[in-house]
Amino acid sequence: MKRIMIVVIGSFVLALSGAWKTATAQTFPASVKDPFFGITYSPANVHFDAMPLAIGKRCKDIKRWRYVHSWIYSHVKKSEAEYFIVYGFIRAEDEKNPNGFSVVPEDDDGLIVELRSDGCKVDQWQFVLQRETHPTKDKPILLSDQLMDELAANLLARYARAFGGKKNFLSHLTEKAKDELPQSLRGQLEKFEQE
Repeated sequence: MKRIMIVVIGSFVLALSGAWKTATAQTFPASVKDPFFGITYSPANVHFDAMPLAIGKRCKDIKRWRYVHSWIYSHVKKSEAEYFIVYGFIRAEDEKNPNGFSVVPEDDDGLIVELRSDGCKVDQWQFVLQRETHPTKDKPILLSDQLMDELAANLLARYARAFGGKKNFLSHLTEKAKDELPQSLRGQLEKFEQE
């Protein structure tokens, strides 16, 4: 009887450890296509700053996205608020293994986060930077022209640093990608190229 009990418990422990391993030992995709310029790069070689944990703690809408690993494409701090453009890998249900999950790039093009002392707002950056109202938001993030320029300038500086310098970063850009940028970012890119 003891032997049967040990075998049953041992089998249960092995099954649990297999499920745990499946759920936690996911690998990140080898490449990601950035949402602004369409550049495919390896996150192992191109490094952006990690998204601060404080954003996830203070902002319930960020938790909803189930980020596994996320980074900052732009950040501007003002006296009244902080603004971040974030993107990353999210946890998705694994169709092949109901006990596990897959790690995939988020479906959309990333988020813009407005952190204030009394809370936060989250929206997709495309709506905010293109001055369009997101159909499901009753309180959209509204940015001044100056703040949009600052976010765009910070984004370009972060890309240049992540890609090992301005020249290397700019060498990855296509005319098509430039033409599809929101106006505020396109204007800052033209200045950035001439500096």
